[in-house]
Amino acid sequence: MKPLLQGHARRGAVHQQIRREQKAAAVVTVIQFIGPQQLPQLLIDQRYIHINAHAMGWRITYLYVKGADRVVNQQKMTFPQAVSLSLYPIGLLSLRHVLEPQAPGLDDVFQRGKARSHDPVFGFAAFVAAVGAVVYVHHLAAAGIGAGRCGAVGWRGIHRVLHEALIYVKFSRGMPCLCPLTQELAGFYNPLLPNIYLLASQTLSFPQMKINALRRMVCMMLLLSGVAMAREAGAQELKRRADLGLRVSSLPDSLAREHRLRSGLLATGTLPASTADALGIRQGDILLSINKKQLTAPVELYELNQSMQLGQDLDVRLLRKGKKIRLQGKMQPRPLEHSSNAQVRYGQVAFRGGLLRTITYSPRQAGRHPAILFIPGFPCQSIDDYGASAYGQLIRGWSERGYVVMLVEKPGLGDNVNTPDCMEIDLRTEIEAFEQGLVQLKGYEQVDPEKVFLFGHSMGGIIAPMLSQKHRLRGVMVYGSPYRPWFEFATEMFRFQAPIAGTDYVAHEATMRTLYHVMYRFFVLAQHPDTIAAADPAYRKILQEAFQHQGGDQFWSRDYRYWQQIDELNLTRAWAETEAHVLSIWGEYDFEIVNDEDHKRIVEVVNHYHPGHGTFLAMPGTNHSLIKVDGMAQGVAQMKKRDPDYNRSHFNTALITETDAWIKRVLQQTPPSH
Repeated sequence: MKPLLQGHARRGAVHQQIRREQKAAAVVTVIQFIGPQQLPQLLIDQRYIHINAHAMGWRITYLYVKGADRVVNQQKMTFPQAVSLSLYPIGLLSLRHVLEPQAPGLDDVFQRGKARSHDPVFGFAAFVAAVGAVVYVHHLAAAGIGAGRCGAVGWRGIHRVLHEALIYVKFSRGMPCLCPLTQELAGFYNPLLPNIYLLASQTLSFPQMKINALRRMVCMMLLLSGVAMAREAGAQELKRRADLGLRVSSLPDSLAREHRLRSGLLATGTLPASTADALGIRQGDILLSINKKQLTAPVELYELNQSMQLGQDLDVRLLRKGKKIRLQGKMQPRPLEHSSNAQVRYGQVAFRGGLLRTITYSPRQAGRHPAILFIPGFPCQSIDDYGASAYGQLIRGWSERGYVVMLVEKPGLGDNVNTPDCMEIDLRTEIEAFEQGLVQLKGYEQVDPEKVFLFGHSMGGIIAPMLSQKHRLRGVMVYGSPYRPWFEFATEMFRFQAPIAGTDYVAHEATMRTLYHVMYRFFVLAQHPDTIAAADPAYRKILQEAFQHQGGDQFWSRDYRYWQQIDELNLTRAWAETEAHVLSIWGEYDFEIVNDEDHKRIVEVVNHYHPGHGTFLAMPGTNHSLIKVDGMAQGVAQMKKRDPDYNRSHFNTALITETDAWIKRVLQQTPPSH
């Protein structure tokens, strides 16, 4: 049989003692690692395996069975039998090492694996374990071969391994198998089957066994496992997670100098009946540490909050009016939203093997109603945080006027289970999350599927047309959203903003020259931020000051791929292919969208391809955050103050009135034919 991997097996004398055809059995698995991460040389178990990852380009990982000869001698097995027996523990040991070397058991491994849902190493290990479990049960156990050092594999454990394999190797339709692998792993899966066939046939003396039969067996096992687990996930109810209920911002330089602080966060508000509220944290407090962890950036509090458990002890140190204070308590669940005018439903939608939290506001009146899917801006902010903010007031205003309004939690936030971290996902993943919510919304009993609308604010206005070009909708509303490619839009935004914020014109022009080179490398050449930073100290400074990049994948508070994928979108085509009615809203004092050109261009494109479907709406005296201000300068000043009380009291309620009137006009017209 042709070896699975070409080349010489260089490690261990054991490879010199076996025949050539058995080398293919010794090197059981090959996978290509996606991404820049390097897996260093690592002993997982000295008696069984060694992983050697190569650092250049697409990494090919070789899995060696180092102690197979020892197993053969001790258990009196043939070499293929020993390798077959090792396949399952190879996967399990890999999982254990990836998650935590001291993980005590299979259940604990998978519980800890929830946070590693998009780790290619974990996906690789889960798949090896799954295939190994099938081989073990159907062949080794049937032949009466003892488990030896590897231990017995119970059906419950196998079921969970197979379920994880379904999640992490991303099965899809379109290939000749009941539950085929995607194209990403097709090159790995198909060469693996002959090796499994070789091991199984030599172990059980089934020389006539067909590879296709084995393929069907493995696929059926995985499919049945996936169906069972899907039913289990569908029946699962998301529980409320522990949450601080605390809004913070970076510590202003003026406060840092006044109190001689090198670290700390400014508390800008707390949610009623939340953990922070119970502790007694007040707006204006300076948080110094939580559980002895110093806080220097909002993302640190975000990460800490995500790791907290219900009932966990809290020790908070803060500064209030110059006096150091210590607060103690326990983590509490986030309080539920209530409304006197609407039914508030906490639901969930399946997403990539996990669950996303949804919150839906529905009229108390019986019957089917028009519906709005709300798509917020780019920050990783939980939908539970809206409260009395502009978002919260807009949503409640719609629900009071008889609309069903759905919110979808972004992956990795709030109550979500087994979803990737919001700070690490790309744009395509975020679009997919909102698309799953849209599909569910259209199927609600209280929703008229012919009267579904989208509202996208800021970045949500970029996601909205990506959905409307694919789905039948009645209308799309966008506010403060660009039409042009992001590189072009961001260049103008930077040039416009700095002088208004007080930067000297000549100094800013010099900065713009460097900024342009940085953005060209980032958006056009699609370079990693670290690569750009290493090219020139001036580039590094721009990345730190303008894009909050401190090394790694974080760029503008999201994963760098998120922004590069935005620039790749063809928004002109998306709007041209949107058959729904479109309301393009621009705020007069929007500091992000520098003029009304982009919003008017959206309307021009829509009306060119679908005459009469596009409407432009200018909101006088309104900034990017839906807040009423007296001018651009005052809007900038308020933005710097980060005053939530001002924002709550100055929400422009005319946005509710105007959008409600537009929706009613659209509903009076004949729906577009498809």
